[in-house]
Amino acid sequence: MNESGAGKKYILIFSDLQEDLADGYVRDVPLQLAGYEVIALWVTKLQKDILDPKNYKSRVAQWRAKVENGGGKWDMINDLDRLEKVFP
Repeated sequence: MNESGAGKKYILIFSDLQEDLADGYVRDVPLQLAGYEVIALWVTKLQKDILDPKNYKSRVAQWRAKVENGGGKWDMINDLDRLEKVFP
């Protein structure tokens, strides 16, 4: 997106935010998201999240911190109809 010269840069996440990395893989590089807005849809499909929502909220907080520490803006929506407000 940086090379395209886009005026606004959005990243949409439709995920439970649970990383499913194979054993031995590490993805802890800092994100570089200055000028990006990351919008995540509230998705709780994992049984452990349904039983205890604190699990999901903890992952959301971790991802929010990664995005914001990388210079990006974080937002969550819980209804796809809210996308109309994001993209007028």
